[in-house]
Amino acid sequence: LFAWPDAVESTQYIISGGKLRIRSGGKVQGDDAVVWSAGAAEAEFEIPRDGRYRIRVRAFGDQAGPEPVKLAITAGKGRVAYFDLSETRAAPGTRTCEATISRGTRRLGVEFLNDFYREDLPEGHRDRNLHVLELSLDGPIDTVAPTRQATAFAGNTPTLEQFLEGLLTRAFRRPVTEDERNAFAARVRAATPSGTAWPLVARTAITAALVDPRFLFRIERDPENSRSTRDLDGYEIATRLSYACWRSMPDDELFAAARDGRLDSSDGLRSVLARLLDDPRSLAIAEHFGQQWLFVRGVDEKQPDPQLFPGVDISLLRDMKAETTLFVDRMLRERRPLRELLTADWSFLNARLAKHYAIEGVDGDWLRLVRIGDQRVHGLLGHASVLVSTSNPTRTSPVKRGKWVLEALLDAPPPPPPPGVPALPERAEPAGGASMRELLARHRADPSCAACHRRMDAIGLALEPLDAVGRERTTDGGLLIDARTELPDGRQVDGPRTLTALLADDPAIVRSVVRHLFVYVLGRGLGDDDEATVDRIARSLGSSASLRDAFEAIVLSEQFRRRGAAETRSSKESS
Repeated sequence: LFAWPDAVESTQYIISGGKLRIRSGGKVQGDDAVVWSAGAAEAEFEIPRDGRYRIRVRAFGDQAGPEPVKLAITAGKGRVAYFDLSETRAAPGTRTCEATISRGTRRLGVEFLNDFYREDLPEGHRDRNLHVLELSLDGPIDTVAPTRQATAFAGNTPTLEQFLEGLLTRAFRRPVTEDERNAFAARVRAATPSGTAWPLVARTAITAALVDPRFLFRIERDPENSRSTRDLDGYEIATRLSYACWRSMPDDELFAAARDGRLDSSDGLRSVLARLLDDPRSLAIAEHFGQQWLFVRGVDEKQPDPQLFPGVDISLLRDMKAETTLFVDRMLRERRPLRELLTADWSFLNARLAKHYAIEGVDGDWLRLVRIGDQRVHGLLGHASVLVSTSNPTRTSPVKRGKWVLEALLDAPPPPPPPGVPALPERAEPAGGASMRELLARHRADPSCAACHRRMDAIGLALEPLDAVGRERTTDGGLLIDARTELPDGRQVDGPRTLTALLADDPAIVRSVVRHLFVYVLGRGLGDDDEATVDRIARSLGSSASLRDAFEAIVLSEQFRRRGAAETRSSKESS
C-alpha cells in the first residue's frame, strides 16, 4: 500500500569468455570459453533488485553434423531461452533474451545442448562445439513505480508535509493533527541530509510510519473517568469494522463514511456493514474467525499415520481446511440459518476430496459447491477438517471430539483433566482386544474423571463411525462399531446422523456462535456485562438466526460502539 521503490540505475556487466567458469565439459582458451559434451560456461552477477534484465551472449560454433549449434541461456537453475547458433569463427553472432531475476548473487550462463562427434568425418566437420566470447547483463530494464496510493500522497509537486498528510492519515487510520505532522516531518528531516533526493525522503517517511506505534497498534483513548464509557468516533468505529470484516485497514469509502458521520447512527452502520460483508475481502472472517472457532487452523500441519491412512497428504489436508473455510463463508454471505452448521446437505469439494469421501461425480482441482445428499454426514460433524483435528495420528479420539462439540458448538467446555490421570493408549488394541467403548469405560471408572467424561464420551462415541481422517466406517480394528449411546439428559443417539439432528435444535448453538463471534469482533475476552449482552443477542436472534444476523447484532451493540476504561489499551494488529 505504501511501497516506494529503490532508485536503481540500469547498469551493464560484461564478462569475457576467458573469465567464465566451465561446468561439466569444456575449457577456457585465451578469451574464449570452449564448451563441449553437455557442458556450460557460467559467471556470477550481483543483481541490484528484483526485475527484468537483458542477457546477451556473443558466441560462435564449430559447426558439424546435420544441425547448427544449439544453446540455452540459464539463470539460476532454470533455462530462460533457447537459440540456434549457425555462426562460425569468421563472423560470431549475438543472441539476446530478457528474464525476470531476483535480487542477490545469481549465476547466469550458457549451456551447450547438442554435442556431436564423428571421427570418420573430415577435419573441421567431425566435432561440434560452442565457443562463448562474451556474456553480458543489462538492467534492470523495467520501471518500478511507487504504488498508486503513495503517488497520490505525493501529488505533482510534493512537499514533505503534503506527503505526510495523506500517508499518516492512512497509516494511523485517522486524521492527524498539525503538531503530529510537524513532529513527524522533523524526524524525517533529521534522518535525511539536506539535498537528499525526494524518493529517498519518501522512503524514509514510509519506513518511519511503518514502525510507529500508531500504525502497529490500534490505539483507542480510554474515557476520562475510569468507571465510565465513551462513544468511539467514526474513525475508531471504521477501524474496528475493517479489521473485524477484512483483517485489514479501512479503504477510502470506509474512511469517507467515518468523515461524513455515517457511522454515528444504527442505520448508517448497518448500511456500511452490509457493503463490507458483501465485499470479497470478507472471506477473512471465515479464514480467521471460522478456523479459530472450529479449531481447524492447524489441520494442514497434522500428520495422520501414512501406513494406516495412505494418501492423506498435505494437499488433501489443505483441501479439508479449504472446505470448512468456504462452508463458513457461504453460511455468512448467504444468511444461511445457523442450524445448517449441522444439517447442511451441501459442501465444497474437488475431485481429490470427493474421492476421499467416496462421493462420485466431482472433477477437477478447484473446490466448488456440491450437493452431497445422504452420501456423507451433514454439516460440520461430517467435515474431515474437524474430524482430523479431533483425532490422534493413529486413531480417533472420542474424548477430543466430545470436547470439541461442547466447546465449539455448545459453549460448555469441560474443565481441564486432574493431574496424574493416564491417557488412553495411542494405538487402538488389535482385533479381539478391547473396543474404544470399553477403553473409555475403564477410564471413567476413576471418580475424578467420571462427571466430565460422561458428557464428552457420549458425544464422541456417537461419532465413532467416522474414522480419524473423516471417512465413514463400520468396524475398527476388526471390531464392529457400536455407536449407540445416551446423552447426559437421557436422549438416545445411535450414530453421527442422529447426533447432528439433536444438536441442530439445541438453542445453545446460537449462544455459542454469538459468544465466539463477540470475542472475535471485539478482539478481547468478555466480562460480566458482555455475557449479559451475549445472552440478550442470542435470545433476540432466535432459532432462525444466521451468522450474518449475529455479526450485525454485535456491531450494533454498545460494546462495539463504545469504549470502557477496563478494556485492553490497544490491540496489536498487522496493517
